[in-house]
Amino acid sequence: VVLLDVQMPGMDGLEAARIIRDPGSPVLRHDVPIIAVTAHALSDDRARCLAAGMDDYLVKPVVPVQLYRVVEQYASFAAADPLVFVDRLKERLAATYFGDRDLADSIVRTFLDESPRLLKNIQDAAEAEDLPSLQLHAHSLKSAAATIGVDGLQTKASLLEQAARSGARDDVPSLCRTIEEELNRF
Repeated sequence: VVLLDVQMPGMDGLEAARIIRDPGSPVLRHDVPIIAVTAHALSDDRARCLAAGMDDYLVKPVVPVQLYRVVEQYASFAAADPLVFVDRLKERLAATYFGDRDLADSIVRTFLDESPRLLKNIQDAAEAEDLPSLQLHAHSLKSAAATIGVDGLQTKASLLEQAARSGARDDVPSLCRTIEEELNRF
């Protein structure tokens, strides 16, 4: 996991993220999770970070619990065996649902089964430039991600929902790409 300050001397974090994501750059892992760290807390700042290829966003001063949560989430995606990650996810859900492991398993399986359809709906609405449908489908994905506790995906879907609601058509393609990348990684 890369914690990347957005405002750095010489090269800002946005430019650094674009270089990391660029397949033509000499970076060894273009898919390394990148977490923006910045003093700017506006939604436009968050959208610019995600559009540059960052995976998530922390606002300074960073709260240790938030830092731990974000690093654990992305370190799990990047380094852990997928089954270990899913088991951790199910354990967290089971704790949320009064220890009901069967319910947690069912929720995760439903999300895994439905997420390709949710992504397809988002992509179709974006391609058709149907912002009301895009807003609806982004909201559905945001809710599903929130239910299982995939915070980064929830954040990205929320940004897409906001972009569709506000008519920010220029932000839609990059947000759709980041959502697709997040779902593929998941």
